[in-house]
Amino acid sequence: MQKNQQINAFEESFSKEIIDIIAVTGPSGVGADKESLWTASIPLIAWKENGHLTTEKTKAN
Repeated sequence: MQKNQQINAFEESFSKEIIDIIAVTGPSGVGADKESLWTASIPLIAWKENGHLTTEKTKAN
């Protein structure tokens, strides 16, 4: 039962709104960390969201 509560809390932390984002990723691909649930991440170099272009190196979770 504990696992289901963790999953539900994780899912509720996200907005129900869906947005389109175009992204340029780094060469290393997807990585993941595990605390209680796996969290995927990928290095981003640039992305375009709502018509605005952003260029910086960051890590998307």
